[in-house]
Amino acid sequence: MKKIIRFLIYLLGLGTLSLGVILNTRTGYGVSPLNSMPYAVSEIFNYKLGTVTIVFYTCYVAIEMLLLGKIMDIKLLMQVPCGIIFGAYTNLFSGLITYEPSNHIIRTAFLVLAIFLTALGVVITVNMNLVPNPPDGLTDLIAKKLGKDFGFAKNIFDSISILVTIIICLVFSGHIIGIGVGTVVAVVMIGRTAAWLNKVLKEKLQVIGKW
Repeated sequence: MKKIIRFLIYLLGLGTLSLGVILNTRTGYGVSPLNSMPYAVSEIFNYKLGTVTIVFYTCYVAIEMLLLGKIMDIKLLMQVPCGIIFGAYTNLFSGLITYEPSNHIIRTAFLVLAIFLTALGVVITVNMNLVPNPPDGLTDLIAKKLGKDFGFAKNIFDSISILVTIIICLVFSGHIIGIGVGTVVAVVMIGRTAAWLNKVLKEKLQVIGKW
């Protein structure tokens, strides 16, 4: 029973993370850095966002394998179905949440909520000690390689994501897609918010994560 509860909380974390990402796309201020590359590719080539997300997340797993020198590691391979679940969540919330506010106060509220939910989803999934979401797995690996905390590594990962997104957009469409002031704010605030939430919730979540 305890393992079932742990798994359900993990799924809740994935859903929370996905919801935050989709809310970020609805602000009109720019998409989440976590979602910037899949979003740009989906817009340029007219594919479903969740489907493109699955492809990118599989690539993140491959990068982890290369950095660790582990090609057939079961724990790493399990991140692939995790990415598929996240992609399904993304398609679900993208279809359900179509409202795009025009009022700047509401858009700002959306952005604040999106940042909080994204950070919360990251903290929940990581502390369940099951299988990390592929971007978080790669971010955690970067943190360990650099000897830094997760929040700092998250900032690095997000910054690289934005840079690659800009390159993809300029090469394939000639203009930048999905990057805005909200993306830049998210780069700074998601990592810091995740670090703060981790300090607040880590002890309680890891009790569940050890079941």
